[in-house]
Amino acid sequence: MANCITRHIPNAVTCCNLFSGCIASVMAFNENYTLAISFIILGAVFDFFDGMLARLFKVSGPLGKELDSLADDITFGFAPSAIVFSLFKEVHYPDFLLPVADYMPYTLIVCIPLLAFFKISSFAAIILWYIILSLLTKKERKQ
Repeated sequence: MANCITRHIPNAVTCCNLFSGCIASVMAFNENYTLAISFIILGAVFDFFDGMLARLFKVSGPLGKELDSLADDITFGFAPSAIVFSLFKEVHYPDFLLPVADYMPYTLIVCIPLLAFFKISSFAAIILWYIILSLLTKKERKQ
């Protein structure tokens, strides 16, 4: 009985990671960015502990591997994309980007998880897009 319970503890922690990513996504769409980032950080803590607990209990299985991958995709791929999506709906684009301004958030919600798939940090991609847009809008304001 104890073995049955202990082998599912890492999966339960992984489910907490997945739940944190889902809540972070909801908070991002509700434009509550502080809570969204807080839940992403909480998901990172759960992600650390699920791996540590799996090694501690010497537990491994196909369900845990797939669940961990799904939780990581949601918490570190989709949730940051949702934050960027919500932020890009509020950006004032320069004149030359106005024809594609309506499509920018939708392209980013696809691009950021792809960058996470290729092991490029989602936060680095968000910072890069923010710098590019701030430079573009700064030039537009000066003119």
